[in-house]
Amino acid sequence: MKVSILTPTYNRAYVIREALESALEQTYADFEIVVVDDGSTDNTREVVEGLQSEKIRYIRHEQNRGYSAACNTAISQAKGEILGFLDSDDRWKPDNLERQVGFLARHPEVDAVFSDVEIITSSGLIPSLTALMNSFPKLLQGKPKGSEHVFSQRQMYLCLLEEVPIKPTAVLVRRKLYDKAGLFNEKWPSGTDWDLFLRFSKLASFGYIDLPLSIQKWSADATHRKYLEQDKIFLLEVCRQEKKKLKNDREGLKAVNRQILGHCSNLGYLYLYSGRRRKSVSVYLRGFRETGNLGMLMRAGMALLPVSFRDLLKRSVKSRPRQAEPSTVLLNQSAANGESLSQRTRSHVHAVKVTVIVATYNRAYILRQALESALQQTYADFEIVVVDDGSTDNTREMVEGLKSEKIRHVRHEQNRGCSAAYNTGILAATGEIIAFLDSDDRWKPDNLERQMGFLARHPEVDAVFSDVEIIAGSRVIPSLIGLMNSFPKLLQGKPRGSEHVFNQRQMYLCLLEEVPVKPTAVLVRRELYDKAGLFNEAWPSGTDWDLFLRFSKLASFGYIDLPLSIQKWSVDATHRKYLEQDKVFLLEVCREEKKKLKNDREGLKAVNRQILGHCSNLGYLYLYSGRRRKSVSIYLRGFRETGDLGMLMRAGMALLPVSFRDFLKRLIKSRSRVAEITTVSLSQSADKGPV
Repeated sequence: MKVSILTPTYNRAYVIREALESALEQTYADFEIVVVDDGSTDNTREVVEGLQSEKIRYIRHEQNRGYSAACNTAISQAKGEILGFLDSDDRWKPDNLERQVGFLARHPEVDAVFSDVEIITSSGLIPSLTALMNSFPKLLQGKPKGSEHVFSQRQMYLCLLEEVPIKPTAVLVRRKLYDKAGLFNEKWPSGTDWDLFLRFSKLASFGYIDLPLSIQKWSADATHRKYLEQDKIFLLEVCRQEKKKLKNDREGLKAVNRQILGHCSNLGYLYLYSGRRRKSVSVYLRGFRETGNLGMLMRAGMALLPVSFRDLLKRSVKSRPRQAEPSTVLLNQSAANGESLSQRTRSHVHAVKVTVIVATYNRAYILRQALESALQQTYADFEIVVVDDGSTDNTREMVEGLKSEKIRHVRHEQNRGCSAAYNTGILAATGEIIAFLDSDDRWKPDNLERQMGFLARHPEVDAVFSDVEIIAGSRVIPSLIGLMNSFPKLLQGKPRGSEHVFNQRQMYLCLLEEVPVKPTAVLVRRELYDKAGLFNEAWPSGTDWDLFLRFSKLASFGYIDLPLSIQKWSVDATHRKYLEQDKVFLLEVCREEKKKLKNDREGLKAVNRQILGHCSNLGYLYLYSGRRRKSVSIYLRGFRETGDLGMLMRAGMALLPVSFRDFLKRLIKSRSRVAEITTVSLSQSADKGPV
């Protein structure tokens, strides 16, 4: 399904590039971008054309006609089956289109789908628009964050009568719905999206993805702020017209009255504090007449009083002791602490602290990139513990140069190995959740937010990990999981981006065979370390698998099927420097684990596959480093432990002189080639008819 991304803009050259780049970075590829320049007088055209993308079409109004007119122009020029708006000061997360188009594909009965929105204000981050709503969260029925919902026309209509949980930048709509419902009302410069969504709700079901897939910026020059008064007047008028149609619909009348009260309150306040007292009294009295709410009558009375007497009354009311509501307590505490509402909301949602442990040794040349990726996380409540394992370069100076209060630098006076550095980090941590970020790796900005969200939604899970993107020299491997054999079977054909919970048995069997979990991609509750113990310091590398195996006997694992981390396969990586010791240690763990399995056929089959892999790698390493006896010994041991005849053949091959071994390999390859050619010839003959 082709998507048309519609971006109306007016004098936003300074910010539109970021919006368009977020669209161009979408993981869903079948889209076009229609930019409608509503008569800008800045260098908007140059910025758009400077992106040099064939996906972008630029359309210009010769004079400024308003937001609604720009939106309608974009709709009329769109070629896609699905339409989505991206305002010029907003951004999309990379998987926004993929998730929403996927939802529409799975739900042909739904004509519009929207998501939660993350909001950036001048005073901080509000992680969820939905959390600020009153009515809409009741429709979510206590389902976990990240869940998907389908709402009937009636459900969305009643919700929209009371409040607007949908932002234009967060919704995708099938084109046919615009054909039925009509376009934006061009008589008003702003606020017409709610009127349109209300019309949609009378014709179509809505879908909702309970994740913030869009980022909205509440800026001083936002259209809805410039036209705040006209906005409220228009919305009140729509409410009144809608109310006339409701007649005996009690639920609908109750909902629309609440929205009328909100708009009258805001408009009355705006009039009063801009010196238009009569207008303020008039709008409050109209609110009382239309809803019967006595609060409106009281506000009208207060508005008639002189300012000095009104302030005296307010102080008097404040000084009287009363039982405060929870929301009042929240606001009062915020004010007392000098916090903004958005800061308070963020700290309330993000209540769990994460400790990010970065173990490093002589990596000053690359460490900064890792630390900056941690500091750029959208999840805010974390500390970083850098454990310097006896570096002799300028690691300390580089870390201190970042000047971040979130970073603590801990140093080993001598190099003790990766496992010891990890353990030092765990013991120094103050967070409830432990995360590792290796010094040559990076995190994507939403890594912590997504994984912490998963843990919050799944209290039964003690560890959550994600897929990993790998950089190997000039080559990018987009998925570690794509290289696995066993683990993908657990995903059961679910779409990319899905979330999973695996029980102890599932993860244990998988880990017996292969290791889909990378330390840099996993978050673990601290209590799991208390139960399972720490890294084995007897070995310099490869001990993460041993630890994950212990975890799998005690806890369920969560998995997010997206690459949220980027791992670099560098020449000086610890696992490369200690490759032989790594394999010897892992083989020893496999053997110890195998002794415990006894009659567990599934377990024995899985661990035998891992033993074969380690024996093959170790045998090859010994053979081509001139240690033929060791190579034969390890291959024979692999045969004894698993009964695999391939190990016996490798042992025999290892005993042959190098020249004869190479001759045999060439012979086998040439025979395979002859067999291939013969097969092709026979196939061609068969196509032509009987020989």
